[in-house]
Amino acid sequence: MRKTSQALTVVEAKHEIALNQMGLQEDMVRSLKKEVTRLTQEQETAQKVLLDKNKEIEELTGANKGMKDTIDELLAEKTKLTNKLAMMEGQEEQRFRSRHAVGETSARETTKDTMDEEDKVTSLQREVTQLKQKLEEVQKLLLDNKRENDDLTKANKGMKDTINKLTRSKDDNLESLQMKVTQLTQEKEAVQKELSDKSQELEDLTGANNGLKDELTNKLARMEEEGKLKDRKVESLQEEVTRLKQEKEAAQKILSDMAGSSPSMNDEARGGAAGTTSDGSHHRGQRQHRFKLPSCLSPKTKP
Repeated sequence: MRKTSQALTVVEAKHEIALNQMGLQEDMVRSLKKEVTRLTQEQETAQKVLLDKNKEIEELTGANKGMKDTIDELLAEKTKLTNKLAMMEGQEEQRFRSRHAVGETSARETTKDTMDEEDKVTSLQREVTQLKQKLEEVQKLLLDNKRENDDLTKANKGMKDTINKLTRSKDDNLESLQMKVTQLTQEKEAVQKELSDKSQELEDLTGANNGLKDELTNKLARMEEEGKLKDRKVESLQEEVTRLKQEKEAAQKILSDMAGSSPSMNDEARGGAAGTTSDGSHHRGQRQHRFKLPSCLSPKTKP
């Protein structure tokens, strides 16, 4: 009974320890799942930022391409204007030489034409100047855009490196966490199996303990009944002993009384032997004393 109680106590303690271990493992699994969720959200945020930056870079690249096409067109137009201006300057120089060769008459005749040509040249020069200014502005804008594009590309590269690093770290952490979750799940299953086994063992021991309790209860009831029977027998024997003692005391008293009256009985016996009866016959004259012995002194009674 004591061994069964000790085994039952040990099983209950193991059962409690297994429950505590399973609770701790469930807390660890919940914590790991939260960490996995957080890392997944961080990865999704980083991927969204990367996608937005890539889209912005594509838009800037398209704008730069369109601006480059415009600049190429302006450069081509500038080349045409430069060539045209050079040609006009050559023609003007040739006309100037011709004026000196033909004299004053030719000079007066060509004065009007020369003035018209000079106006055209001046207009072309202003147009060329405007084109140069516009070209410089476009080149400056292109340079600024290129610098901004380089900065964005550099920042994007750094961001890509950071995102890749975070992704690798996330993948490594996820793999490690998944392995940890798998391990904890296996340990949890093992603990649950052990808990189930211990519960079954506890039930078996409890059943056995209950059986022993019932058996002990029945045995104690039988022993109690036997004890009552023995008590009754003892009481009966005590009553018998008391009765025997009383009979013995009574017998001893009778014997003592008989011993005190024995001399007078002898005298009467002698006188009776010398006398005769009324009819002249002799008799022994011995007085018969009869008494009943107690049952304790009876030959059939065992003291």
